[in-house]
Amino acid sequence: MDKNVVVQCDSDQTTSLHNYCSKTPFGKLPFLEIDGKVLYQSTAILKYLATQAGLAGNNAEENLEIDMVVGAYGDLASEVTRYFRTVNPDEKEKLKETIINETIPFYMSKFETILKKNGGYLANGKLSYAELYVVGHSSSLPGLIGIDLTKKYPFWKDLTERVYSLPGIKEWVKKRPETPF
Repeated sequence: MDKNVVVQCDSDQTTSLHNYCSKTPFGKLPFLEIDGKVLYQSTAILKYLATQAGLAGNNAEENLEIDMVVGAYGDLASEVTRYFRTVNPDEKEKLKETIINETIPFYMSKFETILKKNGGYLANGKLSYAELYVVGHSSSLPGLIGIDLTKKYPFWKDLTERVYSLPGIKEWVKKRPETPF
C-alpha cells in the first residue's frame, strides 16, 4: 500500500446509511474498502493503516505501549459515552459534573505524566497512531461535553498543536466541513 493514503467519504446525500452498513458483516460503521475487500471495526482499521503509514510500533513491546495508551484513552471515552446514554436529566447532569471534575482530571494527570516522560509523545518517544487517535477524538470534547483539554493541560496542548501542524492533517483541517464536533 502506498504511504500516501487517501481516505474519501461518499458525500452523495441520496446514499442511505443502510447501504453502507449492509457492506459489513455486523452491519456497523466504520468500514474501509480496499481493492474490493471490506475491512471493518475501527480499531482493526486504525492498526492496519498505522502499520501501512509507519505509525505502529517497531516490535511487540512498542505496539503494547501504544495499545495501552489507546486503551486508557478508550476508558476515558467510555465514561463520556455514558453521559450521552444517560436519559434521566438529573443523573445526566450529575454524571457530567463527575466526568468534568473527577474522571477527566484523573486521566489527564496520567496522560500529562506520560507525555512528559516520553518527550511529548504518548508512547515510545515518537509519533504513533496513539497521538492521532486521542487528539482526533479529544478535539470533539468541547462540542460534546463542553471541555477543552488544551486549556488546562499544557503537554496535551503541545501534543494537539503538533498533531494539527502535521502537513496532511493541517491541510485537511483547513478544508473539512464545519461541525460542532
